[in-house]
Amino acid sequence: MRTVSPAMCQRSDRCGFVAAHAGGGRRQWSYDHLVEQDLVKFLGAHVAAFDVIIAADTICYVGELDAFAHAARRSLADDGLLIFTVEVLTDGAADAPWRLQPHGRYCHAREYVETTLADHGFSVRDVRRVVLRREAGRQVDGWLVTAAAS
Repeated sequence: MRTVSPAMCQRSDRCGFVAAHAGGGRRQWSYDHLVEQDLVKFLGAHVAAFDVIIAADTICYVGELDAFAHAARRSLADDGLLIFTVEVLTDGAADAPWRLQPHGRYCHAREYVETTLADHGFSVRDVRRVVLRREAGRQVDGWLVTAAAS
């Protein structure tokens, strides 16, 4: 998998949890445009504006993924890439394709993620199980998803 860096971008936009996270973290990334707005609204307002959308540790705050997938597809150029993570739903996937967990984040079944993306014009390129973080001494497993606008 290839690393994305600021040097590869003509423009870099950031949307979301700006106030809490803009200055934190191990790496600093210089953004051309920083906006505090709902991600789905932001994406929906920018038709075919992006070649790549990366949403790491963001979509875990979204349960039902249809609105996100629709807005992401709308905002991507043809053949654009969507790369994001969600927490893994391991048990009970037959009962519900996603679930709100006690800590306030959602987990998702892999099949649900893939089907939702396909329903909204994406071709899923890769889904791999990864460790997103450690929490209370335990690893939090997630899906790292790469999909192309088709």
